[in-house]
Amino acid sequence: MSYYAEPSVSYPSPDVQTPDVQYPDGQPAARLGLGEPEYEPYRSTGSGAQQPPLQGLMAAQLAANTAGAVVPAVPPEWVPDHLVVGCMRCSRHFTLIVRRHHCRMCGRIYCADCCSNFSLLPRQFNRAEPQRCCCRCFEVLLPMQRQLMLSVSKAARDGDFRQPTFNAPTTRSMRKEIGKAAATLQEFVGMPDAGVPARLLHGAKGVAFLTMLKGGFLWAGKMGTGLVIARNAQTGGWSAPSAIAALGCSFGLQAGGELNSVLLVLNTDAALAAFSGTGHVTVGAGLSIAVGPWGRSVEAEAGGGDGGPVACYSYCSAKGAFAGVAVEGTVVFCRADLNQLFYGRPVSAKQLLSGQIPPPRAAGPLYSILNTY
Repeated sequence: MSYYAEPSVSYPSPDVQTPDVQYPDGQPAARLGLGEPEYEPYRSTGSGAQQPPLQGLMAAQLAANTAGAVVPAVPPEWVPDHLVVGCMRCSRHFTLIVRRHHCRMCGRIYCADCCSNFSLLPRQFNRAEPQRCCCRCFEVLLPMQRQLMLSVSKAARDGDFRQPTFNAPTTRSMRKEIGKAAATLQEFVGMPDAGVPARLLHGAKGVAFLTMLKGGFLWAGKMGTGLVIARNAQTGGWSAPSAIAALGCSFGLQAGGELNSVLLVLNTDAALAAFSGTGHVTVGAGLSIAVGPWGRSVEAEAGGGDGGPVACYSYCSAKGAFAGVAVEGTVVFCRADLNQLFYGRPVSAKQLLSGQIPPPRAAGPLYSILNTY
């Protein structure tokens, strides 16, 4: 049964052969980007070694599903919505509940179940974020994701740091988080007591940046976002950043409101491992005073989480009017959705902080400031 409203209208089949996209090394796009061993689920672990049965079956299925498929040299024209009344893969009728979804690579129309994957697209599509793809195109693009992450994703773009006039407590952009972190470091450099963070950063295992908005009377709440990076023990360089967010509350003799730019210095491998997990809780007891346009707050924190215990120092620059002594708890967790949007593929905090993902070009402004320590 045909699902075209006008039988005279037809579109090329995805099985029709078209020329491969040629890259500078002369290799077709459909055969590029197998990547490093840790990202190759369909490749044997050694020359001449036999693949495990399940891995071999997955490789055979991938080859069968993508046989004859190529990446178009130019973005194809999308099939018009009004010409299709059912999914072009499973023939499911479109209704008010079953919606139409275009595959961004082939331009055909599918239901949500048949077009639920997101992948980075080749450079000719001019898209830096993962795009919705049908099942077949997703399998074609799967071996290319490593290369596309290093060439077309937001992480591969040049960083353009501009001093922000106001550090927003929450953002939905990793580039803005990188800018906030760089601004926080520059702010600390201009402080009279800048030697405090410098001494801590010199031997740090990692560094976390947070911009927190805090306020209340007796009971106070706080929230904010930021990022965390780790130092490579062998090279002395810094890892790819991982986005984080924090929520917390406190109780005590306190009142007011303030905006804090926080630098967390992770002193031990256990502290870094805690930030490499899916989330952790810190419990701190400290003295915090911020009156007028500027203030300082230094605290010692200890806690535990699914990645291990936390041992860190926090150094804070505060704007606002807040004073008090309180016991507080904070939940810090990884923003996996923002990491995927920035790097173009699902990546865990452990992969980023352990160096499995190369440092992105977009974080260059932050690295240049950190390297001064």
